[in-house]
Amino acid sequence: MKFYLLDKNENIIDNPPSEDILELFQDIQSHKADAVSGSLVLDERYTKDLDNVRYFAISDRNSEHNFWLYRKTIAQVQNKEIVFNGTGAFYDDLKGYGYIKEKRPNNITSVQALHLILDNTRWNIDYVDDRLNNEYHDADFYYLPYLDCFSKILETWQVDVVPFVNIEGNKITRRYVNLYYQQGGNNGRRFVYGSNALTVEKQTNDTDVYTALVGRGAGVEETNEDTGELTGGYSRKINFANESWSKSAGDPADKPAGQEYIEWPQATALYGYSDGAPRIGIVEFDNEKDTANLLRETWQHLLQVGVPQVQFKQPSAMSDS
Repeated sequence: MKFYLLDKNENIIDNPPSEDILELFQDIQSHKADAVSGSLVLDERYTKDLDNVRYFAISDRNSEHNFWLYRKTIAQVQNKEIVFNGTGAFYDDLKGYGYIKEKRPNNITSVQALHLILDNTRWNIDYVDDRLNNEYHDADFYYLPYLDCFSKILETWQVDVVPFVNIEGNKITRRYVNLYYQQGGNNGRRFVYGSNALTVEKQTNDTDVYTALVGRGAGVEETNEDTGELTGGYSRKINFANESWSKSAGDPADKPAGQEYIEWPQATALYGYSDGAPRIGIVEFDNEKDTANLLRETWQHLLQVGVPQVQFKQPSAMSDS
């Protein structure tokens, strides 16, 4: 097994030997984000770069050319151990890499549906089970993050998606998924290395960081074209795409007209994706009817979700024994 620590640019910064890995759990589940957790010996070799670690990579048991990639969600430190966990980077990419504004294709396969998402990401489709080309359904994606679209695909079609990356030299060179016909049942696998009880003193949580947000407000009341009276119905929700901000004019950030999201560039530089793309989320303010106010409210919310949350826990009493 190979185990790598990678920085935010996905460069390998360390390869801990097996004797330094106190514990390593790898959960690989069908239709759920894969997860990794474990602990390393407390050594300056790792603590000096702990804040720079953003990803973990573990070689596949069947092929050391393929790696499972995880985005670090929590870094934990205690007196005698470095504790960590992460979530599957494929799911993390889909969570914030973008969204589908509106697509409603009819009579398509799961492979065609997945292309609607993955063609706009860094992931490609590699192997496809032939049986997947025989199942057709309709799809309905409207202002949904890629991850939510992906979840709808898994609910509609009988498909299992297995993501891998390839690593050559010091870098990730390829990201791809294999598509299998879902056999049913619990296909999860749990790989365990070592054993140790963990007590947390410091936690840095990167799970729900977004560095850009799409803001959606209230639906606009519809009127009768002939009478001008309200019909009781509502049109699609407002957004701030037509609003513009400029820092030179005193606004807190730059946003060109026509762009549906507001980005916090400094947060993207720290916590965005390795290719420089922001982590995009969607937030709704159902009672907001003014687009300028909607932009301001979305920006204020972005300032809250654009940085990781750090929590501290009182350490347990230590014993000399």
